[in-house]
Order: sequence, then structure tokens, then C-alpha cells
Amino acid sequence: MTKIELFQGALCFTPIWGIIDVLLIFHFFFCWYRSAKKTLWKIDLWYLTLFVAFFPSLLFLYPFNGSIYNVLSIFEFKDKVLPYVDLAFFISLMGYLSVWLGRYLYDYTRGKFPFIVIFHLMRPVCQALENNIKSKRAYLFIILTSIIFGSVILAFQFKEGYFFNAREYFLKEPFLRPLFNLTISIFSVAFPFLALRYIQFKEKKCLKFIVVLLVFTIFFGVRALGLTGLLFLITYSIYYRSGQFSFVKLVAVFISLSFVAVALGVLRENDFNLSRLLTVYLAKIFYGNNFSDTRDFAWILAYWDGEYLYGKTYLAALISFIPRVFSSIRGRWGISMYTNELMGFDSDIMPGLRPGMFGEAFLNFGYFGVIFFGLLFGFALRFSDLKIKEHVNKSKDIIKGYSHLFVFTFLCHLSISAGMWSFYAFLFINFAMVLVRGPVKKQGALTQFAH
Repeated sequence: MTKIELFQGALCFTPIWGIIDVLLIFHFFFCWYRSAKKTLWKIDLWYLTLFVAFFPSLLFLYPFNGSIYNVLSIFEFKDKVLPYVDLAFFISLMGYLSVWLGRYLYDYTRGKFPFIVIFHLMRPVCQALENNIKSKRAYLFIILTSIIFGSVILAFQFKEGYFFNAREYFLKEPFLRPLFNLTISIFSVAFPFLALRYIQFKEKKCLKFIVVLLVFTIFFGVRALGLTGLLFLITYSIYYRSGQFSFVKLVAVFISLSFVAVALGVLRENDFNLSRLLTVYLAKIFYGNNFSDTRDFAWILAYWDGEYLYGKTYLAALISFIPRVFSSIRGRWGISMYTNELMGFDSDIMPGLRPGMFGEAFLNFGYFGVIFFGLLFGFALRFSDLKIKEHVNKSKDIIKGYSHLFVFTFLCHLSISAGMWSFYAFLFINFAMVLVRGPVKKQGALTQFAH
């Protein structure tokens, strides 16, 4: 198909997909505006999740993904990868539209579609999660565990001279890698727990501990960990205020966080130069690896042999609690291992490409997998969105609202199943907190104690 190039190749796209892209961007913001006028929630879980998950990497950057300037990131693979950008965009678009259909499915059936059975079965887990966050003992447990494990990681990386990139060191040490992964998972639990307690109970010491954990993440070299923790604190503070926040301010927050992400990436590469930072920032946003899901998916498709995996990567994810060195299934069919093997990358150095939310579903089950996962994801997101609004509007209980995100959280990890290990760690840590805090007889008494 004919391509249009603009600004000396800075933009390159197929006209029909460019038109569809613009229409979908208009549709997204029109629906968000209409929802805000109707519900009075300017910012809510549904639209913010779609904005974060799809707007930068899928909708906004589509015309940049086909540019020759992507040679900055994909190097000599440019000529092989760029012809597959439109296919990757189309597949991801099918998933995105299926997410919207999942929402309409929930609304049309008033939450009575058979998918709802999954949420009913998970009610005891949601209650346990809520009790954990509101428990003083569990709160102290997660703080101490985070600091102890974080200190162990710092000791290893400093000893070997990896001052701002612990991840690189542990990628080279397969027997120590589970320790690093577990520590990252502990921090991933600690950030939202501390943020929610700060928001609901106004505990300023939680904010201080969040700052301490952020310092740890700078040395770990895992930008997403600290930035998502900050983003969680900001967004759930907005939800607690019934979504009252300026959209312009929200965009400013995202731009600021993305700038910090690029700066931390440059710091991790030991190539920090303040005078070049703005130029590096723009190059990395448009042609780098920060929002490159569609381009990375195209890279995978370029080397894909056309054979569907029929759930093999999901099976590898389900047994991700077994270290890779002890599991031939994980060593062969883990999504990062599989994609690295396709392209001849070394998995001890390369953590893998991001195929977006629907890339793995496509590699396993084709378009059926993309549409089915999109429907389920949209249904779960809509359920979670309404639960947060319900509990905030009725009782200002943001923790109870958050506890209903359990199924949605599982689907987020499943979308790129390399992260399933952290979901198991999430379950294990919460189970440990249940043991630490003991039984909860009266929720009211627990809440009062937490206050």
C-alpha cells in the first residue's frame, strides 16, 4: 500500500490507517468529554487506563512507527521491520475495539454476562486484599520486607559496580535473578499499599516510605517501577476526589513522568548529558523504546514463522513460579525467550520485546485470541471502574474500591505474560500478610484501628 512521508521522513503512514487513527483519537476524546459531563468524573479508571495503555503507543505514535528514524532503535533491522508496522497496528486496533465492545457488553447486560461469574468467585480474595491494606501489622510487614530485600539487592549490585543498573547485573546471574524479580514484585505491592493508606487515612509516614522506595528504584535501574508507583499515587488521589482534576494538568504530569523516565534511562546507560537531554527525550519518545509496543510487535511479526503457539507461552507463564533454569517449558516457551529466539537475541542480555497488549494473544490464538482477550479485558475494566466509583461515592473507601481490581490486575499481567511471575509474588505476599495480621472479626474496628 502507498505510504505518505512528511517532514523528511519523520512521519510515515498508510493513508487509510492514518484516517482511521485520527477518527479513533477523536472518538476517544469525544467519549471521554461526554462521560465527564454525564458522570462529573473528569478522570476515571476506564478512560485513564485506555489513555495510558493505548493512546501513546498505539494511536498517537502510529505515524512515527513507520519512520526511517526508527533506525535509532532497530538499527539494521529497519528494512525488515517497517513493512510490518501496518499489520501490527491493525491487530492491535482489533484488540482496542474489542475492549470497547467489552464495555458495551457489560453495560448492555448490566453486568449479568457469564463473565461476571469470575468476579463473584474472587470476592473472598478481594476481601482479603482490602483487609491487608487496612491492617497495621500487614502495613509494617510490607515496609520491613521491602527495605530488607532492597538493601540486599543494593549490596549485590554495588559490590559488582552496577550502581544505577541492578537489572543488567541480575540478568547475567540466572541463579540470583529470582531474588531480583521477587524484590521488584515486593516493591510493586508496597507502592499501592502505601499510597492507598496515605490517601485514605492521611498517614504522612506512608508518603515518606514511598520516597525511600523511589530512591531504591533509581539504583535498581527499573524506571517503570518507581514511575508507576508515582502515577498510582497521583491517579488514586484523583479517584478519591471523585475524579476532579484538570485534564491539562494530567497531561503535564504524564509529560513530566515521561521526561523523568528518559532521564533515568540515560543515567542507567552512563551517558548523562544535561545539554542534550531535551533532544534525547524527543528522539526516545518518538523513535525510542519507551512507547514502542506497535513497532516491537511489527519486529516480532517480521520474524514470526506463522505457526500459532496455542497457549504455550501462557502455560509457561502459569508455571513461572518455577525458576527458568529448572523448567524446559519456561526456557523454551516463555514469551521473552520465544521472541528472543525468533530474532536471535541473547536472553541473558535482552529482556525481550513488548508486543503490546494483544501481541501475545495473537501469537497464540490469532484474531480470535485478540478479540476474546479484548472483550474480557474491557468487561473487567468496566466492572472495576464502576466499583471504584461506587465505593468512593458511597463511603469514600478507595481501598475497598481498589480491592475489586483483582481480576483486572490478573488480566494486565496476562496481557504480556512475562510479568506473570510478579502476579504470583503478589498472591504470595498477600497470603503472608494474611498470616501476619491474623483474622479480622469486625471491619469497622479494623478501619478505626488503622486510622
